[in-house]
Amino acid sequence: MKSNLRAMLLAICVAHCSTPANGQSNKQEYWEPIEPYRIVVDTSDLEVRTLLSRWKRIDSGLSTVANSFAGTYEKSGYRGYFLRWSPEDGFIYVYHSEGLSIIDFSYGKVIVTSERIIFDPERDMRETFIGYKLKLPRKWVPIKIEDRVFFVAAEEIKSFGDYVGGFGQYNDFNGPCCEFSPFFTRQELKPQKSFPGVDVPKSYRKFIKAPVTAQITFVGKKRLVKNYGLQGQLYGHWFEKASLTPMTVNAGRASGIRRNMLLRLINEQGPQYLKIIRVGKNASQGVLIRDVDDDGKETFFDYHSESKVRQEKSFLPIRIGTRVTTSPISNF
Repeated sequence: MKSNLRAMLLAICVAHCSTPANGQSNKQEYWEPIEPYRIVVDTSDLEVRTLLSRWKRIDSGLSTVANSFAGTYEKSGYRGYFLRWSPEDGFIYVYHSEGLSIIDFSYGKVIVTSERIIFDPERDMRETFIGYKLKLPRKWVPIKIEDRVFFVAAEEIKSFGDYVGGFGQYNDFNGPCCEFSPFFTRQELKPQKSFPGVDVPKSYRKFIKAPVTAQITFVGKKRLVKNYGLQGQLYGHWFEKASLTPMTVNAGRASGIRRNMLLRLINEQGPQYLKIIRVGKNASQGVLIRDVDDDGKETFFDYHSESKVRQEKSFLPIRIGTRVTTSPISNF
């Protein structure tokens, strides 16, 4: 169904681009800003040509840029964003629909300060989309967490703090959620050196919430179930077959653990979800949820990006002492 929707959107875009209001012939081309997107653009539009040329110019200069946060970022989703910037060559900010068509865009100059990055637009966002006036955030906060790099609109820094800690709706990202990224993350061409903790400008540090970390202190006997559901604020997921293993962790209400929270197992492979069922002051009980195949084995598929092969693997037994966290992105 999703492929049919993509084809429909592409057909609409092509029809729209080929029938300009001024009656002049549009020049349709495909723009491939980042993998795997291929967007139809009208290069007879001067502002579109400026967008494309600046996108290339910023990219060509990134290898010599001194600022460690300059680069290409994506905020993905059904409707998503591309962002590329450098101090010397400015910024490009694009709002798109499924990587098929551009909804609106902005470009301009960049001002770097000790605490934030400021965008000074030459072309601002103009469209009203689904009743919402699109806008370009002016102030941005560059943040590095271990080996991940984020570029956060200053107006969203409180929400980002919840995301780092894994609180509120962002706790859902410890479960079978979600097919989007809620904040701009940099596309890395090669692995970055890991930073032990959080690198964030001083005036914004107070907004970053530390996650709850704990250890598993008890592992019970698993049982197999059918038609098991998980429901979060941002998703719903149904397991045709699953295994449930009772577990206890040494953190409770005093640490910030709440009933129905999902905890991520640190340094453990495969999609497995520790759901908290009962909470005490300093300890909590939950169940570890894993997919089960037709033979009753706990298995998952591991995708190797280099070989592009999906390999079926078995989950390893969970041992007492395994570390868990509320954060979907950090091990600190």
